[in-house]
Amino acid sequence: MHAKSIRQGKPLLSLILPIYNQYDNLRENFPAIYDALRRDFGIGNFEIVFVDDGSRDRSMELERRFSKRAGVVLFSKMENGGRGSALKLAIPKCRGKVIGFIDTDLAVPMRFVKPAVNKVLEGHQVVIGSKYMKGVKYDRVPSRLIISHGSNLLAQVMLGSRVSDHQCGFKFWNSDYIRKYLHELKDNGWFFDTEMIVRAQRHGVMPYELPVEWRESKRSTFRIGHITSYFSSVVKMRFGLL
Repeated sequence: MHAKSIRQGKPLLSLILPIYNQYDNLRENFPAIYDALRRDFGIGNFEIVFVDDGSRDRSMELERRFSKRAGVVLFSKMENGGRGSALKLAIPKCRGKVIGFIDTDLAVPMRFVKPAVNKVLEGHQVVIGSKYMKGVKYDRVPSRLIISHGSNLLAQVMLGSRVSDHQCGFKFWNSDYIRKYLHELKDNGWFFDTEMIVRAQRHGVMPYELPVEWRESKRSTFRIGHITSYFSSVVKMRFGLL
C-alpha cells in the first residue's frame, strides 16, 4: 500500500473517492468536487481521500497530482479487489466526524453532499442517497433501470431491507458508527453497499434516505457480472453464509 498526504488538523468531513480506471472522470470532475467542498465547508474542514483500487489506466497520475492540494490524501493498492475492499482500506484512515463516499462520475451532483453531512450531524448514523424517492428526477437507460429495481426488490424480499435504493454511490456515516461495525462487513465488491444497509437495520439503525438527482454516466464501471455476483451475495447473506 502506498500513501501520500497533505493533512492539516482534524476535518469535519472525510470524503472518499474509490478509484478504478477513472482517469477521464477524475480529469473532468475533480476540480468541481474540490471547489464544491472548499465552498461548502472551507479549507481545513474537509479531506478528500483517494483510494486507488489497482487502476491500470493513468488514474494514478492525476491522483498524485491532485494529492498535492491541501486536504487531499492518497492510498493505493497493487491489485483490484472491488469497491468494498477499497472502502475498507480507506475508512479506518479517515479523520472526519462524518465519513462518506461518492462516485467520481458525479451521477449525484455535488450540491447534495452538504445536506447529507447535515443529516449525519443531526443524529442519523447512516445517510444514503436515494434516486427512487417520490418526486426525484433520475435519468436511467431502461436496461439499467430494470436491473436496479430488480436488485432492490431482491434485497427487500430476501433480506428484509426497508430502503428503496441500495446501490446509489452516495453514502455517509457517523464516523464512530462505521468504525464500530466495519469489521462485520464481509463483501469486498459491489454488494458492499447492500450488506452495509442491511446490517445497519439489523442493528436497529434505519438509514436516512436523502432524495437525490441521478444522471446516468456514460463511463459506468458496472458490468453484467455484477448481477450474478450480487444475486449470489444476497443468497449467502440470507442463509448466514456472508
